[in-house]
Amino acid sequence: MLVQTWARQVRRTGGRIRTTRRVLSLLVEGGRVTGACTEEGTILAGHVVLAAGPESDALLRQAGVALPLTNAHR
Repeated sequence: MLVQTWARQVRRTGGRIRTTRRVLSLLVEGGRVTGACTEEGTILAGHVVLAAGPESDALLRQAGVALPLTNAHR
């Protein structure tokens, strides 16, 4: 429910949400993520939300970001 509410707000304020695209790498300029390279081409963005599940760690490391990500099983 929270994610759906967030997605509606993003769209309401002019944002676009791209799903089902395999991200190969993140684009970084001046210490900021500015887009993503996907199998379908490059996507430039002012804001990027990374929701790649288990792939997030590898993508973040490529961008020079180290976050303590762990898998949580319920």
